[in-house]
Amino acid sequence: MAGPYAIRILVVDGDTNLLDDYQRILAPPAEARGDGLFAQFESDLIGAAVAHKRFPEIDVVAVAQGHEAVDSVRAALDEGRPFAVAFIDLYLARGFDGLRTAEQIRALDPDVHVVLVSARPEVHPVEMSERVPPADQLFFVSKPFHATEIQQLVLALAARWRGERWQFGGGRSRAGGLPEVLDRLPAGALVFDRRDRLLAANDAMGELFPELAELFVAGTSYEEIQRGAAERLLPENTLMRVDAWLAERMEWHLRSGGAIEQRLRGARWVLLVEEVSASGETICLYYDVTELKRREASRATAAHMTQMAQSFAALCEHLDGLAGASGAGAESALGSRREGGADVAVLPGAIGGSSNPGHLQTLAARLQAIAQRQKLVPERLSMNRIVGEVVRKLRGESDSDIQMEVIAGAGLWPILIDGEKFETALAELIRNACEAMEGGGRLTVETVNIRLTREFVATRAGLAAGEYVRISVHDTGPGMAPELVERALNPFFTSKDKNAHIGLGLSEVYGFTHQSGGYIEVDGGEGRGATIDLYFPRGAEPSAEPIDDQTRDGAETEPAARAANQRRA
Repeated sequence: MAGPYAIRILVVDGDTNLLDDYQRILAPPAEARGDGLFAQFESDLIGAAVAHKRFPEIDVVAVAQGHEAVDSVRAALDEGRPFAVAFIDLYLARGFDGLRTAEQIRALDPDVHVVLVSARPEVHPVEMSERVPPADQLFFVSKPFHATEIQQLVLALAARWRGERWQFGGGRSRAGGLPEVLDRLPAGALVFDRRDRLLAANDAMGELFPELAELFVAGTSYEEIQRGAAERLLPENTLMRVDAWLAERMEWHLRSGGAIEQRLRGARWVLLVEEVSASGETICLYYDVTELKRREASRATAAHMTQMAQSFAALCEHLDGLAGASGAGAESALGSRREGGADVAVLPGAIGGSSNPGHLQTLAARLQAIAQRQKLVPERLSMNRIVGEVVRKLRGESDSDIQMEVIAGAGLWPILIDGEKFETALAELIRNACEAMEGGGRLTVETVNIRLTREFVATRAGLAAGEYVRISVHDTGPGMAPELVERALNPFFTSKDKNAHIGLGLSEVYGFTHQSGGYIEVDGGEGRGATIDLYFPRGAEPSAEPIDDQTRDGAETEPAARAANQRRA
């Protein structure tokens, strides 16, 4: 039986299996709240994440039909225990459909946050928001969803719901009971009196922002805490305008707050929800939404790069057409020739009248890589051997003050990949890393077998759980700011001398990796050196002979492998 502080969630879906999934995701049984092997196995298998020790108590009410959902909301209001969030399937098999159910629920309870769920949305979001207003209390989730996605959405919406409903009424006399209540909230919480002096803070605030712990004492002003946050937590490029940022934040606060997202140092994101009671007290709820923003950015990057690939493919076709129109005959503008056993793109000098056809050929090859139209010849290769050869070759080209190290994973799994194209991609990453260490440093290339769990890939669009070989290139340079990381893969973007670089290198690596069925991840590591990871799926074909000298499995999982890499680097 759920306790009086439980967050109440309503689920409406005609699929009984999905109703059970919601129950396991949001309110797992007590035996699933540990760190046992069975719980971890279930997490890897179906994504029903083991509850965190601070995950709030959730009371899930699950029904299969719309009229049952309406009756449940009416009963919850009569009991004084309303629902914070309602998950409603758009296409219920019988009775009310999802939108009509949402309309009736909204009419009964204007405060509940409604989440519409569907695998095939056929209703435009504008129509949804018009039928179930207000728009800022209506959300959409696409099936199939992941356990972590639902948990984080519930935490964020429940924090917002509680912030919107909080009423003190009794002023300072109620402060004595605040700590117990605040510690049950699923977010960091601060409570201020009508003069904007701190009354109480919960333990979660210290966990979220240890840099500000000394400010979370009774009597500290709201402005002092915000100034401390600006000076210690905001990204470096914001520090020059702390006063302007603080003025904007105070103006927002004096307008009775609301909900606002803030980017913090180290690529962190926090959602702040403020509500002022009728008697003047203010509650501020802080929720770490970094993983949600990371998932959002990953999906946006994947979509953007897909559009880029399509655009460059169209450009390649257009150049082919120009070649045909100019009488190039059978020779395509993006034809190819054999060189060193591989197909190399050729762009005839007739295109554009260039006096240097070699440059045009190189550009054509790079365009094909970005468009993911390269002719790849995948074969079973030893990654350790190729990595070693590339690093040995580039040692002679690099600055003598740069130390290069290879950490070769034992018993590396075979992968199917075009070896020549991979060498080119790896060399590009190593040269970029060396250029980032102008005053010298250390470059580390590591190979490792790795098993990616459902939780790990949930925040990385286009990456599936399974067994991979990861190649990591890490440097000890200054790293990249988050805003640079977001644009690093874009074609023609470069933070270097534009006379010497046209900004296609990482875009080419992305195109090759994606075309090979792999995944690339850029960790800017601001202030601690950048890391670029390439993930290639384990090859399925049987090996006729050993791939590496050592044959033990040696696989690791995230984040253990990442921690090992950081220790070595």
